[in-house]
Amino acid sequence: MVTLDKNWKPTEPVHPSEILHDEMSARGMKQKDLAEAIGMKPSNLSRFFHKKEPITISLANRLADVFGMPAGYWLELQAAYERDIAPATEIDTNDGIIAKLVSRISRLETLVSELIQSNENHPKLNSYNIQQQR
Repeated sequence: MVTLDKNWKPTEPVHPSEILHDEMSARGMKQKDLAEAIGMKPSNLSRFFHKKEPITISLANRLADVFGMPAGYWLELQAAYERDIAPATEIDTNDGIIAKLVSRISRLETLVSELIQSNENHPKLNSYNIQQQR
């Protein structure tokens, strides 16, 4: 039996675009195909893939429609990335960074909660076990 360490973190933070790239590859999609499918300019989508833009609620909803994964999944990936990119030494020594991260994480968690509540009867969301972690 394999036991997973709950405190395990990747050695390098994983940006949601890397997960999205894997999903696209599995479906034989190119960035241009995805941009067209979600009604987004390829140049704007490229900013996300270059880690210059986060996943927004709008993008998460569009990805949910294309890939059949709940928008909350994509927003949780973004929140996890935001938590992982803060170097531990800066968090330990700089209250400003801690406050900024807490604020960003809280905002993302609130957005996820609002999204889930507004889509409680959405068939795609009901097919997944979405639980908020507090």
